[in-house]
Amino acid sequence: MSDPLLLLLRLCLLALIYLTFFRVIRAVAVELRAEGRTAKVASTSPSTARPDRNQRATAAPSAQAPPVSAQAGGVSVAVREVTVTGPDGSSGPNVVVGTELVVGRADSCGLPIADPMVSKFHARLVVQDENCWLEDLGSTNGTLLNGHPLTQAQLVRPGDRVQVGEHTLELR
Repeated sequence: MSDPLLLLLRLCLLALIYLTFFRVIRAVAVELRAEGRTAKVASTSPSTARPDRNQRATAAPSAQAPPVSAQAGGVSVAVREVTVTGPDGSSGPNVVVGTELVVGRADSCGLPIADPMVSKFHARLVVQDENCWLEDLGSTNGTLLNGHPLTQAQLVRPGDRVQVGEHTLELR
């Protein structure tokens, strides 16, 4: 082979190696940022938690919530329990939602899900003033609420379905 062709192939190989290296570094940084943000948010109370900077909404969930008396005739509509359904249709455990429930792949999550499509800290449910809010924690594959992508914290009610990875969470 000619020298210019070998030089070009070497440069292409070097560029490919650098591109792969930067993609790995970016993936690690995204996971670490999500993990740090969840630990920071979990240490604050739900009323003072800031929304994710990747979200479009600028107001905290409590600022968006209508008064409880305006919902369902003043009856509490907070989610109390979550049922997990796997990709094969098998029902998993029922998990009680306290004031906060983090869903993800990490063992430290309140609801750990062993699914490669689920981020370490994927989403969280926060109960505040008899309302339950769902927010995505910057997950790689996103969170679906009743089949629609979650772009900001949303008020959820019993009967709503949340999809994380290939698992479905039914809120009760």
